[in-house]
Amino acid sequence: MVFYLLYVLRRHNLRLADAITSLCDTYLAYDYMAAGLPIVNSLWGEPENLLRVHQMGIQYQAGDPKSLAEALESLARDEKRRKTLALNSYNIAMQFDKHVQYQKFADLIEKLCLTSGD
Repeated sequence: MVFYLLYVLRRHNLRLADAITSLCDTYLAYDYMAAGLPIVNSLWGEPENLLRVHQMGIQYQAGDPKSLAEALESLARDEKRRKTLALNSYNIAMQFDKHVQYQKFADLIEKLCLTSGD
């Protein structure tokens, strides 16, 4: 089962974001998004909300191997959906790009400075 899981992940360029990896690397899901990968996620809260709202991956039940297998198999079987989720994932990641965020911050500071003189 483990070798089949690894095969499916590699063959279809999928990555997992789960509770264990997220504790080790908080930004792992964002790295996958920036790489244009659909997210297979077991985390609750904001990661789950992002997946649902922006259609950028699949949620599975943490600790449930059957749920994980079903999520991976559904992505592996449906190339069109996988590509759509991957594109959505990438597009959302670009909103968090440091250049975009820095520019928003610089614009805000400039606006504050201009309006503080009134």
